[in-house]
Amino acid sequence: MSIGLIEDLRAVLPAESIITDPTYLACYSYDAKVVGSPPLAAVRARSEEDVRRACSVCYVHRAPIVPRGASTGMAGGAVPVMDSVMIDLSRMHRIIEIDRELAIAIVEPGVFTGDLQKEAEKFNLMYAPDPASAAISTIGGNVATNAGGLRAVKYGVTGDYVMALRLVLADGRVLSLGRKTKKSVVGLNLVGLVVGSEGTLGIITQITLRLIPLPPIKRTMAALFDDLETAVVSVTRLLASETLPSALELMDAGCIEAVRGQTPDSVLPRAGLHMLLIEVDGDEVDVNRDIGAVTRICKESGAAQIRLAENKNETDELWAARRAISSAIYKISPVKVAEDVVVPINKAAELIREISHIGDRLAFRYVTFGHAGDGNFHVNILCDTNDAEYSEKAEKAREDLYKTALKLGGSISGEHGVGSHKLPYFSLEIEPQERAVMKKVKEVFDPLNLMNPMKAY
Repeated sequence: MSIGLIEDLRAVLPAESIITDPTYLACYSYDAKVVGSPPLAAVRARSEEDVRRACSVCYVHRAPIVPRGASTGMAGGAVPVMDSVMIDLSRMHRIIEIDRELAIAIVEPGVFTGDLQKEAEKFNLMYAPDPASAAISTIGGNVATNAGGLRAVKYGVTGDYVMALRLVLADGRVLSLGRKTKKSVVGLNLVGLVVGSEGTLGIITQITLRLIPLPPIKRTMAALFDDLETAVVSVTRLLASETLPSALELMDAGCIEAVRGQTPDSVLPRAGLHMLLIEVDGDEVDVNRDIGAVTRICKESGAAQIRLAENKNETDELWAARRAISSAIYKISPVKVAEDVVVPINKAAELIREISHIGDRLAFRYVTFGHAGDGNFHVNILCDTNDAEYSEKAEKAREDLYKTALKLGGSISGEHGVGSHKLPYFSLEIEPQERAVMKKVKEVFDPLNLMNPMKAY
């Protein structure tokens, strides 16, 4: 990296957009879970042109580039691991357009997912992807990790809604990928390559997203179980029926205790019970039919109790409890290692059983929650200290969890990505030949390996 990088950035960008103060740069050295290194400088971009100019300067100086949104990631994907220039996209937060006729939204990457959801509803439309962090995570970050969410069981993940995007390459060139049309089979699907690439191919500066009609009615149910594995078995039976819930989330007893105090006790079960949160949507006939089917299947599967939320306030409180889990866990454990794995839904009960065995074998506490409807479970390993013995035990538990998921035909990451956190385990899932192809793709987009280096490839 040559001398004069910062001066050259200042020559092409507004002075107030460039951060070099070590105190502020320290804030860019971590995300929601992973701590890395502070960047050499941060560029708070306001436009695609700012991004393009910053990348052009970095390319000349051979300076690594790390794009960043709201820093809510859980795998270190937007955390520098070497001297880098951070491109902060949080000020690019315009909803450029919502086209009611085409049912699309065009947004900048810094738009909060929840803000887009609310804006779409004004047009009687829905942006379906709904990560638990929707209020604080950005569309750009969701696209970069192909985030799932609470409604993935019925409506799919972020990538299912990305129609087109604009991408700034490491050398400052801009690619416009995809179309506004529902169909296009001309050329390779480069949009699909960028979705989930964690900033390793380029920087996303604009996204065109598919919207769908807003369901007229939604109802939420809580099915309570004495046994966690029984709860997961009921998920498999539900999905094998003709009923497809719009959300199907698991909270084990530990999660419920963690959120107790943040959520009215009236909506939470007694201690020791595990909970499935089930949402159904559609017209009145469909919703009433699905409520009946869900009630019947859960009872037949062994549910101790089934509750139907009586009003919007109760519904909102239930979902607020689900969204609060990740942060609330710190109430019961000052140290946690948060992991996400995914397995085929018919292997979910076996995964839950194996997690219990791992916990018993290594003698650690854990809580489990997540998107039971698509087999994506979040396992949090808990401890009272961060000493060497705990760290060693947690690392062994992580490895055993990943190997279990793979043995069951799943993946070591359902939605958090690889980043730096899971990179040491990348080869457990990706074969050498497959990884070699990925590296070749990376070289086409980024021949000097400047974009978010040492992540995934």
